[in-house]
This record gives sequence, structure tokens and C-alpha cells, in this order.
Amino acid sequence: MAKKRANGEGSITKRPNGTWEGRITIDGKRQSFYGRTQREVKARMDEVKKKVLTGTWLTPNDYTVEIWLKE
Repeated sequence: MAKKRANGEGSITKRPNGTWEGRITIDGKRQSFYGRTQREVKARMDEVKKKVLTGTWLTPNDYTVEIWLKE
């Protein structure tokens, strides 16, 4: 029997075209991350989770032109 994942941990699945997709819920909104490998997607998700915990994560809609140019 499969075990339930912890809240906020997210999920990673393989898509029909061979790429991987990771999904996590941040502030009630679902965020998706895509990559060629499962490891790549997990690394991106871990990076975003870390930013959320430190308070430096901005949802894609929160970007201003100034912030976007700095990135």
C-alpha cells in the first residue's frame, strides 16, 4: 500500500512525452515545474520550497519589471 505524502511536499509524475512534472501548492495556488529528469524537477521544487520558507519566493504574477530585469 502506498504511503501518503506530507502536506506541502508536492508530487512528481512522468508525462506522456517523456518529461517530468512536479507540482506543489504555494499560498493556495498550484505551481508546476517541468524538466527532462526527475532529479532536475526535484531540485527545482526543493529550491522553491526553500525560497518559500525564507520569504523570498515571488509568484510569477508578483514580478515587477525591475525585479524581472534583475533576474
